[in-house]
Amino acid sequence: MAPGAEADRSPLPQKPDARVPWLIINRGESGLANGTIQYSIVANQSDAPRTGTLTINDQTLSVAQDAGGGATCVTADSVVWFESMYYISNPNAAGDRLLVGKMSMETFFRFRSLALSPRFPNDRFCGQIMLAPGVTAEAYVPKAEERTGNFSAFSGLLLDPATARPGPDGATIMDPFPGGIIPMSRQPYTFAWRIISATKVGPN
Repeated sequence: MAPGAEADRSPLPQKPDARVPWLIINRGESGLANGTIQYSIVANQSDAPRTGTLTINDQTLSVAQDAGGGATCVTADSVVWFESMYYISNPNAAGDRLLVGKMSMETFFRFRSLALSPRFPNDRFCGQIMLAPGVTAEAYVPKAEERTGNFSAFSGLLLDPATARPGPDGATIMDPFPGGIIPMSRQPYTFAWRIISATKVGPN
């Protein structure tokens, strides 16, 4: 700074401004010279990342946040939930499928007792998880209604394996569970899990 020069002490034209509701300014007033701004970020409950901005005078600070408050997936338990798999359904309107299989009563009780619930719509497990012996899947965290056997979004696609029989062309056909709901009387020996895709592993 040259001798006799004065530092620029022009007042801030306005307080710092957060342009999105999930960025909260905790400290930062208009005033002179340098200052400190403190802000906090509200957890992201959606399944999509987001970007917001803070405006400070003529400068803009961009803030990016991952989906789900910084975590985009849920780490799975090491349990293989199904003893065996009956079939994988055709996709519904959203492109999701169901893995339908047989659970043991012990595993079913464990499943129902877990404090496991999605943080946001379509919350899913990290990577592929082993849902049945020899079958891994990109799987969703079950919603509350799915934990009771209600898969109404798959009405007409959730088929009853107890009705399996040869069709006219020799292919196996099954009747759908009414309304896409597995009756309690059939659980857990028939149960389902909503998935994105599945892969068979091990010997064919």
